[in-house]
Amino acid sequence: REIGSRRPDAVVLDLAMPKVDGFDVLERLQDDPETRTLPVVVLTGTRPTVEERSYLQTRGVALLEKSSYSPVELRRLVRAAVGEETLDRVEELEGAEGLR
Repeated sequence: REIGSRRPDAVVLDLAMPKVDGFDVLERLQDDPETRTLPVVVLTGTRPTVEERSYLQTRGVALLEKSSYSPVELRRLVRAAVGEETLDRVEELEGAEGLR
């Protein structure tokens, strides 16, 4: 609900969250015409099964496991998902607002 009213450039999603299943969130995002094309990067502490990996791959979702990811790799995947020009705009705003 909230994501539709404040559409982000991308979503970083955990699969194992309290009260909500990440796969359900992903399915809802992709079922909604307003959020269907949102790039999603999954960063999770759980080790996805072969079936789960296949499910994510067929939906064009990038996957990083918390046990082996680096902030540089996460940033690279988000950059690839949203495009360089979008991230450059964000960095300009962060610099202007002192958010770095």
